[in-house]
Amino acid sequence: MPVAGRTGVRNGQPGLRAKLENVIVVGSSCGIRKEGGELNDVIHVAPIKHLASMAPGWGPPWSGWLHVLPLPGLEINGEGDWAANLARIGLAGTDTLTAAHRVASVSQQGMEALKARVATYFVRADIPTTVLGVGAHEEWHELDLWERWVERTGAQDGFQQWLDEENPNYPGRRRRDTLYDDLAGVRQQLDETTA
Repeated sequence: MPVAGRTGVRNGQPGLRAKLENVIVVGSSCGIRKEGGELNDVIHVAPIKHLASMAPGWGPPWSGWLHVLPLPGLEINGEGDWAANLARIGLAGTDTLTAAHRVASVSQQGMEALKARVATYFVRADIPTTVLGVGAHEEWHELDLWERWVERTGAQDGFQQWLDEENPNYPGRRRRDTLYDDLAGVRQQLDETTA
């Protein structure tokens, strides 16, 4: 799930000096991982700055300033009023995005807001968070199940393959495709598989 952390944004260019800064992961869980589930070598992030430095005097209902993603509730070193600068989305090495550097994780509602704001920024049309609700729901719960798998097995190996298997509660459909319809059933299957 998208997280805020401290890393160097390199934009994938060899030899470019990385500036160490707080960032938020803006790529989807599928977009930041290889087929086997490991993180890609680099993933898309946006730097986090004080809101006032990017959009002075701006506040709810957050109209305009499409390049700014407000991050209400985020505190870094006891300070608040942060926002992500979507105009500076770049690539960061995953070797610098470790759990030890994580300062926060977004909620499901925050994931919906992130997806909607990034989409709005790139297409220049208002994308309501409700449009992305189902996708954010499925991604959020996939990540939750993945974390549960790792906690129970000690490794991420096998999770994606398990998720791609048929859901016995919905013959002909993969577990991954039934997260919205059968989350409780898939969670129970995971617990039984990893017991």
